[in-house]
Amino acid sequence: MDQAADFYAETRRLLRQVRRAPDLDPRPVLAEIARREAEAGGAERAGPRLAMARLIAEGLVAIEDRDRATLMALPGRIDELLPRIDNPGAADALRGFGAVVGVFARWAEGDSGAFEAAAADLRAASAGLDADNPWRDQLAALDTVISGAGAEPVGARLLRSYLIAERSNLGWAERTALGTAIAHQLLSRLDEYPQLATSAIGELRDALRRMSAGDPDRPQVLTLLGLTVLRRARDTLAMPGRWRPFVVRPSLRPRVRARADLRTGVELLEQALAEAAAPSHPGWATGAMALATAYRDAGRDAEARATGLRALRGYAWQALLQSHAAAAAGAAMRAPENAMTVAAWHIADGDAGGAAAALDAGRGLVLHAAASVDDVPALLVEAGASDLAAQWPAGEVPIELRRAAFERLTLGATLLDPPTADEIRAALARAGFDALVYLVADTHAEPAGTAGAAVVVPADGPPAVHRLPNLTAPPYLVRGGGREIGAWAPGPPDELGALCEWAWDAAIGPLLDALGHAEPRLVLVPMGELAGVPWHAARHDGRYAIERAVFSYAASARMLCRTAPAATTGPVLIVGDPDTGGAATDLAGARREALALRELYPGARYVGRLADGTPSPDGAGTPDEVLGWSGGVLHLACHGTVRERTGAGDSSFLLLAGGERLAAERLIAARGTARPGLVVLAACSSGVSGRGPDEAFSLSTAFLAGGSGAVVAAQWSVPDEATSTLMLLFHRYQRRRGLRPVDALRAAQRDLAGTDPGAWAGFVHFGR
Repeated sequence: MDQAADFYAETRRLLRQVRRAPDLDPRPVLAEIARREAEAGGAERAGPRLAMARLIAEGLVAIEDRDRATLMALPGRIDELLPRIDNPGAADALRGFGAVVGVFARWAEGDSGAFEAAAADLRAASAGLDADNPWRDQLAALDTVISGAGAEPVGARLLRSYLIAERSNLGWAERTALGTAIAHQLLSRLDEYPQLATSAIGELRDALRRMSAGDPDRPQVLTLLGLTVLRRARDTLAMPGRWRPFVVRPSLRPRVRARADLRTGVELLEQALAEAAAPSHPGWATGAMALATAYRDAGRDAEARATGLRALRGYAWQALLQSHAAAAAGAAMRAPENAMTVAAWHIADGDAGGAAAALDAGRGLVLHAAASVDDVPALLVEAGASDLAAQWPAGEVPIELRRAAFERLTLGATLLDPPTADEIRAALARAGFDALVYLVADTHAEPAGTAGAAVVVPADGPPAVHRLPNLTAPPYLVRGGGREIGAWAPGPPDELGALCEWAWDAAIGPLLDALGHAEPRLVLVPMGELAGVPWHAARHDGRYAIERAVFSYAASARMLCRTAPAATTGPVLIVGDPDTGGAATDLAGARREALALRELYPGARYVGRLADGTPSPDGAGTPDEVLGWSGGVLHLACHGTVRERTGAGDSSFLLLAGGERLAAERLIAARGTARPGLVVLAACSSGVSGRGPDEAFSLSTAFLAGGSGAVVAAQWSVPDEATSTLMLLFHRYQRRRGLRPVDALRAAQRDLAGTDPGAWAGFVHFGR
């Protein structure tokens, strides 16, 4: 502990020196932290002081690397660590550092609202510090600059005055940053004052003149300049009358110059992407997407589609670089929206294969990053980088090692691109399915509002697009409860029934007609809000879709291609209604279900509570017992919940013995642990993503990313008793009839098809 305390003191001194020594390299500090964590047996055992040192060092590296995803995740990670810091001064320092990190993250967002939010964060952090805390002065100074910036146009004038007054005291980097900030503020008011574009262009050109050729910020500034030039050109050409264009584009011939600016803007965006050079650059995704959109506006459609797909590689790179799920989710935050846009271009132009690639490139990037980590050593050896493979640790991987490894492995973009159509066809054949189907609502179609679509990649033919004119955003949200923490609050039965009828008319009926197969076996990837619809329960003329086809679901084609075969025989672990210590209500139905399954699987290990409420002699049902199970089957009959998360924290979790959580984030982080072949999550919302529908980051997909072959999980909060009935039927079909998990679930649901769909439609199959 003395060594840890000394190192902690060194880190605090480093922190105090940041303003005086901006060139101080925190990477050696981070390497020393990793070494000491390894000596302690892992980061969790190293103690909170070393954890604090790691957060500070990672923040400094992220600021230097312009790593917005890590910066965005750090405040939440700091909040989680603060209760473990017993030194008030250290806690204050950490709060102050978190506020400063938040400013850099907000500033990187590049919109006017970010300045106001950053100022509010600073004031809140400053108010929580002691009067003599040295961070108060720093936070107050930053607040003054940022608050001024948010009051545009006054803010821009204030920043420019500050820049002029302090010219002799500021280095080129500070002057460049202030000039760019002035441009941002001018641009935030273009809707009201389009003439400000010329001033913003001047500020950005000045900033570029101050930058060296290899400055890592040049591509972002070039991108912003290109977009501003294009915006001014469009505004000029749209101005009515003879004289008004002069206001926006001062020139003797403003419209002629504006048409030339359309070419200049595209050339600037091309230069930005050329200087970014590779998807590993922080500005790659934004710059490439801006260029793709400019190509599309100019009628250069083939170049737009190709550049749009290249843009999406940037999000995959940034997700791969992160060691925490929250940071990876932050890195991928804009990927789904841009993937939808690029896919819409391909759909409009009749390129089904490109549409499938674009849709998959924006999905499940946190899962892709987590699943790829364990593949890295073998891939590095294969790539001739045995030296990097030898350094790859079993625990958390240092950021610099991750960067070096993934730079080597992404030279050919293999880890950055989604699977090819041939790879998807091979995966479908191995898993016994006929087609992978992406469902896209009409809100993402081009032109807007024309039609939704099913993008189909069949196992035995080329990809195809089937237009679905009635496929819109779903009309209802499914509600319910029972095995979620909280009360059972069912939605009206007619509402769920209406949703099932809509699902048939909007997508499933036309899709089955277009495919023309008898009982096709389909893997669905519903995009956006469509992920909450029970497509397998689509209903027409009193019959459900499961009576006409077999349905599975996938987070992405990437995850389908890497899913292992489901070993559904062998040892069985049953978790039955663990005692949560008062954190949630008892689940009588879940307990009876689990005890009945123990009779169905002689020799199964049973943990949780027995019929009389006492703990099983085999175990209480703890997270460690679940994580340590690597047998053939794992059945969990317990509470589950999901929470929307954009930063650190548990997004979805099971509540187990003693109120302990087993979260999707923990499952992802538990690298190198074998997973059961079949996992049955008889718990509420266990198939729902807490990090956005297109990220598809849930308990179910976390098990798949860890190596499980098949998962059965719930799309919503499910009723306790009805769930027990369905689960017993499923296991009987799987155990006694030898059906594959997807077919066993279908058979059980068909048996219950005459009842309220709320009793059975909530469960879905993932994997093989």
